[in-house]
Amino acid sequence: MKIKDVIKDPRVIRAIETKGYTEFTPIQAEIIPLIQNGSDVIGQSQTGTGKTAAFAIPLIEKIDEKLRKPQILVVTPTRELAVQVAKEFQSLVKYCDGVRSLAVYGGEPIGVQIRGIKDGAQIIVGTPGRLMDHLKRKTLRFDDLRCVVIDEADEMLRMGFRQDIEQIFASISGETQRLLFSATMPKPILQITGRFLSNAAHVKIQTDSVVTDTIHQTVVAIQRDDKKDALYRILETKNPERGIIFCNTKRMVDKITSELQRKGFSADHIHGDMKQTHRMQVLRQFNDGHLKYLVATDVAARGLDIHNVDLVVNYDLPDMEEHYVHRIGRSGRAGKEGESVSLITHGDSGKLREIERYMDRKVQRAEVPSLQSMNQAKVEQFIVQMTAVMDRGNLEDYLEIVDHIEELGYSTRDLAAALLAKNLLLQRRKERDINDPSVFQRFKQRRKPFGKKKYFKKHRR
Repeated sequence: MKIKDVIKDPRVIRAIETKGYTEFTPIQAEIIPLIQNGSDVIGQSQTGTGKTAAFAIPLIEKIDEKLRKPQILVVTPTRELAVQVAKEFQSLVKYCDGVRSLAVYGGEPIGVQIRGIKDGAQIIVGTPGRLMDHLKRKTLRFDDLRCVVIDEADEMLRMGFRQDIEQIFASISGETQRLLFSATMPKPILQITGRFLSNAAHVKIQTDSVVTDTIHQTVVAIQRDDKKDALYRILETKNPERGIIFCNTKRMVDKITSELQRKGFSADHIHGDMKQTHRMQVLRQFNDGHLKYLVATDVAARGLDIHNVDLVVNYDLPDMEEHYVHRIGRSGRAGKEGESVSLITHGDSGKLREIERYMDRKVQRAEVPSLQSMNQAKVEQFIVQMTAVMDRGNLEDYLEIVDHIEELGYSTRDLAAALLAKNLLLQRRKERDINDPSVFQRFKQRRKPFGKKKYFKKHRR
């Protein structure tokens, strides 16, 4: 569906084209006309489908620019997502001088947000807790609200915001258009939609069309003690421009980040125990290209403004199938190809089967990269780096050194080989390598666990 066939406001069309889009994604093509017609909508889709623009684009056209009061409300589970959605609105109203968006969330002085509301922001994007604070203070009123959007509803319920969502719905008039978006539809969400939405249209984008067509997924079976070494080999062999490594616990995130930094990888981490300012700083560094790897818990899988990730590594396989989809969905966004690698141990076999059943697709099995393939990847990376330097030119100052080496009786061929040996083939790893050329095969050797009688007999003292 062509954008110009649906959107009336030339300023919004110009902003969309500035972002480089010429056609709508499947969820946008289905949802935008429904919102334009004033219908309540339930949108079910995974990360990376263009969901935010699906509701932002038609809602902008509903705003009365002369009315300097809140007209659109978007509720998000996290501060990061609130900032991201507000930025998306800002980019779409770039050429609409009379429209403003404002993010309201905890961790920022509430006085700053009160001034933003009083200054006439028509689009309010906020987290449940801070929105409830404004409602109690009566600094935020919904008298002129035209639409309310609940984004990432299942995540909000998981975080315990159900009561806040219901109170927000109850505080707005019945004539307000209501939109709810969620990756999954558990029973509590269906109860909320049945109570607060009227004759809602249900739009569902299938998982396999979103994820598996654009992301090359592999799984590597490994012994638990060898996971770190396998991770290092994967990163050095794949050598992505930008990658995310997911762990299930904050402790493991901290541990893996420290190990990567100690081995010279450009890496940092985010998780829920970090201060908001620190998390935002790390995300900016990652998006700006100053960090190559981001190690994270599932807080980074959904609702964060993360761009151009070409590799996702599941150091730990998640407990929930949809979390796996959200994680790998960080790669291959906006139609681009991506890649994911998951490390599994003996206890993960059941999880993997559930994930494959959820996606209705098998994940390709792979082996840990061998030392030979890892060194070959280093050589190829070295060649790319050197050819780039030679293409840039301006090597005159260094040619004198080469001339001097030739005067000592060495050829430029000898010099190149020496540089390659020094920088690549003779690099000593700070950690031990996995010497077994086929660690994948070791995974298949099942070890019998201790029986209770044998264990207590051995350790009775």
